[in-house]
Amino acid sequence: MRLRHFGWAIFILVVTSFFGGLIGGFLGVGVLDDMLFTSPNNEQVTVQESSVVTKVAQELRPSVVSIETKKPPRFDVFGREFERRSGSATGVVVSHEGIVLTNKHVVPQESEITIRNHQGKTYEDVEVIDRDPINDIAFLQINTDGDLQPAELGDSGQVEVGQRVIAIGNALGEFSNTVTSGIISGLGRPVTAAGTGSQVAQLQGLLQTDAAINQGNSGGPLVNIAGQVIGINTAIAGNAENIGFAIPVNQVKSGLESVQQEGRIIKPFLGVRYIMVNQQVVQRADLDVSQGAYLPEDGKPSVISGSPADKAGIKPGDVITAIGGEKISRQDNNLALLINQRDVGEAVQVSLVRDGEEQTVEVTLEEAPQDL
Repeated sequence: MRLRHFGWAIFILVVTSFFGGLIGGFLGVGVLDDMLFTSPNNEQVTVQESSVVTKVAQELRPSVVSIETKKPPRFDVFGREFERRSGSATGVVVSHEGIVLTNKHVVPQESEITIRNHQGKTYEDVEVIDRDPINDIAFLQINTDGDLQPAELGDSGQVEVGQRVIAIGNALGEFSNTVTSGIISGLGRPVTAAGTGSQVAQLQGLLQTDAAINQGNSGGPLVNIAGQVIGINTAIAGNAENIGFAIPVNQVKSGLESVQQEGRIIKPFLGVRYIMVNQQVVQRADLDVSQGAYLPEDGKPSVISGSPADKAGIKPGDVITAIGGEKISRQDNNLALLINQRDVGEAVQVSLVRDGEEQTVEVTLEEAPQDL
């Protein structure tokens, strides 16, 4: 599926690790289920479910911020200023120190960033701590006097299809703290996300939801009914309604931890571009396996020159089937997530299929380059 991204382009997907975590909606689902089954009639069900959404929205308000960006001024040869490009998005506060999590594509290089909280207070001295172009994530720093409340991070690995979720964001860049609700429609979705330019990015393992996500919601939280963040909204389908996607928050935990400890994102790096194997991929590439991460032979580099994968002899056309004995699956164990669980400098056993034959190679993971 080709998607319209919110605002700015994001870039080529390379397997690295960034992904962080949060605690999902497993417990909350049980709470809602109890209310549904004990409710005496449909009217009571509607009232109780509505009250849950209201409660979550109120609890999350202090943790959700609106983000406005402006490109630096440019002038023509006569000294007249061109119209400055601007953008709007959403972020979620993830630490008492004022760290804000959002999408990378909404905070382009050399942009002026302004953040506004739910009470209308404006923060203009905003620092970009680090960006992760691989996973479309950025961490921002604002100076806070304790007036912001960090959101509780959930476990997106516990998310299930059909689970009730709530999206909060700066809809259309005009309506801050807009609240919509829906369900998780799918898990482990691979998405080709296109920006306003010609660049595209391949994102893996996304959550699909029918909760209304609009332009300006990018970077905002997708939460369960326990009020825990389980995803970061990132893309919508350009030719369909009620199809939105969010980055599972388990993909950002390690990044947040390294930002808090080291002041930058540190992530292990394999160095491949891949497509999760499905029936279409099997037929198109004439594969002998039904699961794994396929390194496409499509004229674009699927193994980065000089990367750990390249040094270990991994080649385009290979299908990586397991990391350290853990099998790769489309739903909750994609290649990037498995690499994310490893450490920089760790030697891992990579199982793969090449020309119908199974092989295992040892790869020593390196720190992801800063210029990816």
